[in-house]
Amino acid sequence: MALLVAALVLLETFNSWFYAMGVGPELVEVYFVDKPASAQKVWELEKKHSKMLEMEARGNLSAVILTHTYYIGDIGFGRRPFSEWWVVATTLQPDEQGFIYELVLRTTYPCPSLIKTHTSYANYTSMSPDSGARVIEEFINPDPQYWVGFTNESLRAVGPFIIYRQKREITVILNLNTGNLMVAATGGDYYGELLLPEGEGLVGFNILDLAMVAKKFQTKAGDSNWDPEADLNNDGIVNIIDISMIAICVGR
Repeated sequence: MALLVAALVLLETFNSWFYAMGVGPELVEVYFVDKPASAQKVWELEKKHSKMLEMEARGNLSAVILTHTYYIGDIGFGRRPFSEWWVVATTLQPDEQGFIYELVLRTTYPCPSLIKTHTSYANYTSMSPDSGARVIEEFINPDPQYWVGFTNESLRAVGPFIIYRQKREITVILNLNTGNLMVAATGGDYYGELLLPEGEGLVGFNILDLAMVAKKFQTKAGDSNWDPEADLNNDGIVNIIDISMIAICVGR
């Protein structure tokens, strides 16, 4: 009986962070690294995003979903945690030009803000996990605050990705199909910032977001002024549901 219980626990653990599903004729591998129940809800919402659909049209995909927490504000003066969900995806085979395509999609589920997306492509370059670890080491080593060395616990290979995490201090994801550092951010007890993609900034909520969604009210996919970033629930129309979703979250 003890052996059976242990086997069931192991199976549940495995299922909690790995999930693969078919989308049309192609295979999409999805790895849930954090909070599997919430991660799956994030995926069910964001797999409909226009940028993800563009990726799927290019062929087989692998995606990893996790959350990163920043600490923002001054200590003692409103410093607070701020979490983003990351959906990081890559094509698995090069196209006719030899390119691998990449997507970093960031949102603040369960409060869907205006999602930030970053797309890129690079020549297919197969890299071993050890080589990927060295690239990450070179990236974080200049700042000794974040350099603690790699261990089996802090360096994890998931599909074509290496995920490096040092508790709340830093999260880095590298694509082993290109050797690219796709996304990286600090958390820390004193401050947090997005390091990669450069210039993207945090995904936040403010009155300007609400105004932008309101400006696209009653537009739908196919309209000349359609903006998929304003369609918070990805149902093909900007309506009162989208307005309500972002209004609830402004100021959080």
